[in-house]
Amino acid sequence: METIAKPSITVSFQIDIDLEFDSFKGKTPEEFAQNVEDDAIDALLELRPEVLGVFTTINNVETQNC
Repeated sequence: METIAKPSITVSFQIDIDLEFDSFKGKTPEEFAQNVEDDAIDALLELRPEVLGVFTTINNVETQNC
């Protein structure tokens, strides 16, 4: 039996998120950024059932006043 391919689109966008960060909670800024990235992926997959996959890249982690 032949499988019919469903049409899909790929949407690319950039999001910059300013977050409160407490360096005394035991995580580096990079580890914290990875946790936030994982949460964002999970949220998108739960929010939109038509999402087939989420592919992310952390381009930069910049600390201010740390």
